[in-house]
Amino acid sequence: MTEITPMKAAKQALKNQNKQGEIMVKLMDHMEQMEERVQSNTNQAIQSAKEAKNSSNEAKDLANEAKQLAKDNVDNVYLSRGQLRQVRKAVLKKSNQFAKTWISENHGKNYGGGDYFSKKIGQFRTAIWHELKERFDTEVCTEIRRIDYMNALSFTNSLAISSFESWRVKDRLKTLEILNKWEQSKGFPLTQPE
Repeated sequence: MTEITPMKAAKQALKNQNKQGEIMVKLMDHMEQMEERVQSNTNQAIQSAKEAKNSSNEAKDLANEAKQLAKDNVDNVYLSRGQLRQVRKAVLKKSNQFAKTWISENHGKNYGGGDYFSKKIGQFRTAIWHELKERFDTEVCTEIRRIDYMNALSFTNSLAISSFESWRVKDRLKTLEILNKWEQSKGFPLTQPE
C-alpha cells in the first residue's frame, strides 16, 4: 500500500472537489434547462389559455348572433296562406255568430233582411280584425307572426260581443239606412240612430 501523505490527500481532495464541482455545474446546467422548459411550457399554456378564452368569447359572440338571427327569423315569419285562411275562417264564423246574436238581442230573430245582416257581419268582422291587430301588434292581418298562429285562433274563438267597445258594434248611419229601407218595405216603425 502506498502511503497517503497530507499533500496527496489534499491533492486527492481537490480532484474530488473538482469532480463534485463539475457534477454540480452539470446539475445546475440541467436544472437551468429544466427551468427554461418549464417557463416555456408555462408561457405556451398561458398563450393557449388566452387563445382559448378569445375563442370562447368568439364562440359566445357567434352564439348570441345566431340567437338574434333566429329571433329575427321568428319575428319576421308571418302566417302561411293556409294558416291565414284558417284565421279568416274563424273570424268569418265568429262575425256571423255575433251578427245573428246581436240582431236577435236588439231587434228579434231574422229582423232586417239579408242586406242588414251582411252589414252587421262586416261590422263585426272589422271589429274582430281590429282586436286581432291590437292583440298581436300589427298594422295588417297578414303580419301576424307564424309563432302566434294558435294564439290568434284561440283569441278569435274566445271573443264575445262584450269584448268590443259599444260604438264598434252599434248601428251606424249606413247600416241604419239599410235597416230603415227594410223596415219601410215591411211597414215596421223605423229604427232611430242612438
